[in-house]
Amino acid sequence: MNRLLATVALLVAFVVPTFAQTAMDVSTMTCADFAGMDSEGQMEAMEAMNVEMAATATTGTEMSEEETMAAMMEECQGNDEMMAMDAMTSAMQQ
Repeated sequence: MNRLLATVALLVAFVVPTFAQTAMDVSTMTCADFAGMDSEGQMEAMEAMNVEMAATATTGTEMSEEETMAAMMEECQGNDEMMAMDAMTSAMQQ
């Protein structure tokens, strides 16, 4: 029983920091941060922004992920310090 508890404690000690490192705060993400991500990271960020927008009842035009990504990158063009969430909101309002 003690080994089981020790194993679980050890597993938790390694897994919890991993989750903390991968947590994404889209409320502070700039366009430069977003552009610096790989495509998988960008898709995860867009999903997190969609969740945030749904929670705040922000709606926009229904677009595919590809269309949203393209419109968002257009909004970010030349605006590295723009907040990625603002770029996505603006892109979806077009």
